[in-house]
Amino acid sequence: MTPEKYCKPADLAKHVHLYLSDKKKNNPRITMEILTELFEIMNYVSMKTEEGEMIQVNIVFCEPETQNTSPQADFSSHSWDFMRFEKPLLFNIKNLLKLSKAADPWSSSIAVYFDQSNKLYIHGMIDQAIHTQSYINHETTSQPDQAGYFQASIVGIGSLSVMYRFDVIATLRQNMLVTDFPDVLRYGPVAKEIKLKAKPQLSLLLSEIQKFYPELEEEEITENFITVWRSTIARLLIHIKKYHHGGAFLISNERNGLDIKYKLEYARLGRAIRKYVLSGAKEAQLANEIGKKQLINRELYANHYYMGADHLSAERELKGAIRFIASNSCVDGAILFNGVLAVQGFGTVIKKIKLPKKVFVARDTQARIDELESKDPKEFGTRHQSMISYCNEHPGTIGFVVSQDGDIRVIMKIDEKVVVWDNIRTQRIIKVAGGKKPSGIKYITKMISN
Repeated sequence: MTPEKYCKPADLAKHVHLYLSDKKKNNPRITMEILTELFEIMNYVSMKTEEGEMIQVNIVFCEPETQNTSPQADFSSHSWDFMRFEKPLLFNIKNLLKLSKAADPWSSSIAVYFDQSNKLYIHGMIDQAIHTQSYINHETTSQPDQAGYFQASIVGIGSLSVMYRFDVIATLRQNMLVTDFPDVLRYGPVAKEIKLKAKPQLSLLLSEIQKFYPELEEEEITENFITVWRSTIARLLIHIKKYHHGGAFLISNERNGLDIKYKLEYARLGRAIRKYVLSGAKEAQLANEIGKKQLINRELYANHYYMGADHLSAERELKGAIRFIASNSCVDGAILFNGVLAVQGFGTVIKKIKLPKKVFVARDTQARIDELESKDPKEFGTRHQSMISYCNEHPGTIGFVVSQDGDIRVIMKIDEKVVVWDNIRTQRIIKVAGGKKPSGIKYITKMISN
């Protein structure tokens, strides 16, 4: 579904109501009118500032009689607690504005529901939001439990996002309702090109495994590596988006036609990915050995402990490299990566802009011909026009553009057509719930799958 222009909170409410009904998770008492009022108040608050700062807040729509803790509370440090206010507060603009200062979305959520007369109230707060935020933004592989029927967030000025479990249902941004988020990093021609560009780094990793760790399974290592490579690109986009500055990066082995203001080479990202995948595989392999022997072996346990510490260290290194690169986007111009995700510089300007007569907006991940919509490239902003021009002149280049209002687009040339994907998915999505957890590396791979 394409973004629908000039939509209102009522349109968002309608879509969320239908979604929850399809999932059979909706309380029949949760009506369109209740959801519309919820989103109208949130939308109005998103236009305000509190103490000069933009409002960002997360709301969990849950009943006051909900259990006080997560079902995982007995065995997980990632579990949430629900703290009830002594007296519920009316859910209105004034109260939401004030409480938003005490509810950073990375730390806590505001619990909202309605009474017998369908009046909305703030009846408490929920802690440990950091684990949900870290999980959906690829900062951790541990899946936390979720409270409530759904979560609704103010993520920017005139920008709301609604999530069911870990899947984004819809966003309302400046009166545009978006309900589809193509997962181009996992499926289709963009995913294939990313996988192709990852091959040199993968070959380095596999050669190291063949030499020093022949017991590790190469097929599973390969799957894990590609997954982490893709999630790293997603994390870069998420962090660039957080700056609200707008930014861009391109992955290309070409430098012709580029003016790189700040030239430098930063190859740590690729090394960090290899270390992260390898340490995770070794940790999982030791966990398998411990499980098979089913007895206490001090040496195995010690090795597993130290390998876990190595994996944590590699995870922190990867996180640091991602954040270092993302911060470069705050300078005007694009970040330039070569094919193996080594930064070549930032503040990159495309010197000559020669636009094609048409660009094609894809409506699915595969960019099927019958699903393409042709547009005049001049309908896009200057940052997009530059990227469209460069991708047209240099096939194999992948361009990523993050607009100031948070839209994320990917641009690539396919069969003589420059294709643009709108509103791509970057956050983690869970497609299948339940089932047995596989052991060892299979478990690691499944948990980090984005």
